[in-house]
This record gives sequence, structure tokens and C-alpha cells, in this order.
Amino acid sequence: MAGAEIRPRALREGDLVAVPTPSGPVDETALRAGVELLEGRGFRVRQPRSSAPHRIFAASDEDRLAELRDAFADPEVAAIWPARGGYGMTRLLSGLPVDWLRAHPK
Repeated sequence: MAGAEIRPRALREGDLVAVPTPSGPVDETALRAGVELLEGRGFRVRQPRSSAPHRIFAASDEDRLAELRDAFADPEVAAIWPARGGYGMTRLLSGLPVDWLRAHPK
């Protein structure tokens, strides 16, 4: 049904939350605090892949897009909570077609 609203299911204790880095590098102290917050709420957390920073970004566009696409495609991942926002994410949007995202609601 075109235009129908798609909602992922509500999160439950024990669900896996992926924390990718689709934008710039992340402060390790802030990341640790965020992971501890999610774990304290009863979620399992997949932390960002370690990768080499690329200019002002957490990694190359290709690596950041792959991490994000993997999180959406993984049926075990119930939610995606980016480690931070920023301009770097806008560079990835063309690699995340709307129809593909609709097929993998998170």
C-alpha cells in the first residue's frame, strides 16, 4: 500500500540496539555513557565498528554506509541509535533508498 505508515515494533528488554557512526568521530567518553544508558535500560548494544577516521568523518563514506546498511538489514537489530548526528549522514542518504528502508523498519 503506497504511502502507508510503517512503524517498527516497540522495543523490549533484551532487544539489540545498533549504535553506528554515520557522521563524524565520536567522543569515547560520551559513547561509553550512551552505551551504559542503553544497557541500563535492559538492551543489548552493538557498538560502532572500529575504523580509521577519514578527514572529518568517523570513517570513509563507504565504511559508514556499510555499517548503517548492515544494521538495517540485520533481523536481530531491533533499533538503530546513531552515536551522533551531523553532516556526514547526509552524504549517505543516496545509498539508503526509501523502498529499501521501508523493507527494513527499525
